Amino acid sequence: MIDVIGYCLQDNLVTNRLEPLNIQTIRNLLYVFLYNNIFRYKDNIYAFTKGGPNTMPLTTTLSNIYLFVWQKKLLKEIDQNIEFFG
Repeated sequence: MIDVIGYCLQDNLVTNRLEPLNIQTIRNLLYVFLYNNIFRYKDNIYAFTKGGPNTMPLTTTLSNIYLFVWQKKLLKEIDQNIEFFG
């Protein structure tokens, strides 16, 4: 996921920066977010081992970016083969 976000930023930004952050800083912050998601339920602390909470806006945004990159690759493949099926 982090690599896909980095690819999307490099591909769509004019410079290597999204003011005031550069792409590497954004990747580092995403790493912290994705690998340190913890929550409390009935006085116990749990950690997300895979994925993230659906209620956080950043999770939805990351999913949309991931789907955008996936769709772009799929459409490029279709365009190169000039076919949709087979």
